Amino acid sequence: MIGQPSVAAQSFHKMKFLQDITFGQYIKGASIIHTLDPRVKLLSISILLPLIFTTRGLFPFFYLVFTAYIAVTLSGISIGFILKGLRHFFWLFLFAAIFHAFFTPGEPVPYMTWVSYEGGQEGVMIMSQLILAIIFSNLLTLTTPPLELTMGLERLLSPLKRIGVPVSDLAMMMLVAIRFIPILKTEAESLVKAQKGRGIDLSSGGLIERAKNIPVVLVPLIYSSFRRADDLAIAMVSRGYVPGAERGSLKEMRLGAKEYVTLGFVVVLLISVYHTS
Repeated sequence: MIGQPSVAAQSFHKMKFLQDITFGQYIKGASIIHTLDPRVKLLSISILLPLIFTTRGLFPFFYLVFTAYIAVTLSGISIGFILKGLRHFFWLFLFAAIFHAFFTPGEPVPYMTWVSYEGGQEGVMIMSQLILAIIFSNLLTLTTPPLELTMGLERLLSPLKRIGVPVSDLAMMMLVAIRFIPILKTEAESLVKAQKGRGIDLSSGGLIERAKNIPVVLVPLIYSSFRRADDLAIAMVSRGYVPGAERGSLKEMRLGAKEYVTLGFVVVLLISVYHTS
């Protein structure tokens, strides 16, 4: 049909859009970060994320920024690629900064009495913490295959099986959720383009007009999500998946020298940040 893009062109645009989505993707590599045991990565993240949001002071926060820079450098992934993924969270950063600037009490700014100096500083700090947390989270998914991530989480939480916690099912749910993020974003992009082809421009008009157009994309997106979930459930059952059943692993997880060095570095960082805060 004349004017209709070819299959190759559609695939190219789809891949180009997926490259803009960093969270949930995995980039194959052989760096130190890639080859780390997933259990060590998960333990490090579980320590770093609370540490990021409880740190106060510019100097201890610099330790965390420097750690993120070292981790990204060792991963072999370009800093530009990781920072490019932050633009999807722009409104979250902006909202966090403005909210704290307006509602944190303190000395008012001249000619802007509804904003305080302390609020501005707190807003910038919260925004920086969110950015750093997303960078570490992105680095975890970019350097760890989803299956290994699931296996690592299952091994870490395995003691909870003794008290009846369905650890295997929780790990599988996390794997499916991570893999569905880029798929749903791609689906939403396709729906927006389809509505534009029908003459509905979701980016034009006032705030109320845009809000009225949200169901045009949201309803088919929800329907598509349930349909994909149903197809996935049928595929898993047909391949012999049994919830809660013990499963083996082709790759044996073992802690080596680099894993112990990484854990030691994270513990030293934890002590240093709390000591200087």
